[in-house]
Amino acid sequence: MSHPKPSLPEIAKVYCPMCTHTVDARIQPAPQPSGVQRPIVTPGQKCPHCSASLDAGYIFRINRAA
Repeated sequence: MSHPKPSLPEIAKVYCPMCTHTVDARIQPAPQPSGVQRPIVTPGQKCPHCSASLDAGYIFRINRAA
């Protein structure tokens, strides 16, 4: 049985709900009970504009190679 290797955090565009800016933030996969990995913002990051927590931020775009 092969186990998937843990992926490194990626950089994505994340919406800050406090100041309404779109900023770069690290994201990581979050395992779900169904086995599907949904990306979430890495906990503990702050918005560079307003210093609000990005934990509740919405992920707009994940930059990946084609």
